[in-house]
Amino acid sequence: MKNLKARKGMAALVTIALIGSTMALAPSAAYAADKGSDQTPKNASMAKVQKAKPKISKITRDQKSITVKWKKLSSSKADGYQVRYAANSTFKKAKTVKVKKASTVKAVLKKGVKSFTAYYVQVRAYKKVGKKTVYSQWSATKSVTTKAKASTGDKKLDKKINTILEKKVKKTGDTGLKKAFDYVAKLPYGTKGATKPKGKWAVTGAKKMIANKGGNCYESAALFCQLAKAMGYNAKAVAGKTSGRPHGWVEIKVSGTWYVCDPNNTTTLLKNPNSKIAKQIVEEKGLALDSCLFMQPKSDTLFVYGK
Repeated sequence: MKNLKARKGMAALVTIALIGSTMALAPSAAYAADKGSDQTPKNASMAKVQKAKPKISKITRDQKSITVKWKKLSSSKADGYQVRYAANSTFKKAKTVKVKKASTVKAVLKKGVKSFTAYYVQVRAYKKVGKKTVYSQWSATKSVTTKAKASTGDKKLDKKINTILEKKVKKTGDTGLKKAFDYVAKLPYGTKGATKPKGKWAVTGAKKMIANKGGNCYESAALFCQLAKAMGYNAKAVAGKTSGRPHGWVEIKVSGTWYVCDPNNTTTLLKNPNSKIAKQIVEEKGLALDSCLFMQPKSDTLFVYGK
């Protein structure tokens, strides 16, 4: 047996045993550590951060902001935090807020936040280990819908529109738009005052529709228009003619295309499902009465809409 000094860079001696023609190497524990074992203090610190998972403790909403609070992690796991949020659960095009102190466990999200919109939020910690920034796991996702904020120019009407959205519609996006349409379409239809309106009738008509809990075609269109606008849609109430008769409806522009929504005629169809036209729509067109006049491309509607 012969002892040799370890080659340059080794932390200890390596014993070389010669048994016949076989040579066995037995590196020391110190040498193994020097070569980057997973048990080094640096790697252990990184693993501790990477395994950590912050927990959101509270999330509150306003019309155009979201406040997030989370449970504090120990200083060995966090130098600070990142909060990300998006209007979709996959966090596509998410915005990120950096919290630079480990002792701060609250963030107010404002950039790009819109009223009456569903947002998804996550938090993770970060820590500097040597020259490398290490991140923890993202927290479980929390969702929240910002408060509604109507802007009709009439404060009393704004409050009522916000209440309808918060308590009756509840949903946002296209699902919420359909719920708002259904809400208006199910209100009673009355022909009183059904003459072509003038002035800011989209405001006065909506106020009458709410006060009377029902109304004519113009008032029905006015209310749905205000709900759609408060939800962020490019909507306008239109007074014109449908198949040659005076009528009111709503037009909404999405991705450059105008769509027609007719809550009042939907009210009539739902009230008279056995009428000739209702049967034609269901049996010949294969359409549902509650949605056949919702978001129809203006170039391809069941009825003829024009001025």
